[in-house]
Amino acid sequence: MTIDLMTIPATEAERMAYAEGFTRTAALFARIDDLERDNDPDTLRAEIAKLEDDNATLNDALERLETELSDAYKAHRDARCEVESLQAELSALRWLER
Repeated sequence: MTIDLMTIPATEAERMAYAEGFTRTAALFARIDDLERDNDPDTLRAEIAKLEDDNATLNDALERLETELSDAYKAHRDARCEVESLQAELSALRWLER
């Protein structure tokens, strides 16, 4: 009975090739199995989902940082306006002292 190694899973084809003594052929089927496993749709979907989660986490962190930066800029601007106002008052007081 002849078995077509191209119609069975690569892992089975690898085992059969080793059993028959075709070590180089078995090594090729091992490489095919590795490639199929690396490009498995379920594995790729899981990786995409993980990357999407990581991206969402990073976007949330970026939004928080942008909010903090905006708040810090506003506080800095308000403080600067307060300093300028105090400097104007001081200047007016010094002018009045003359």
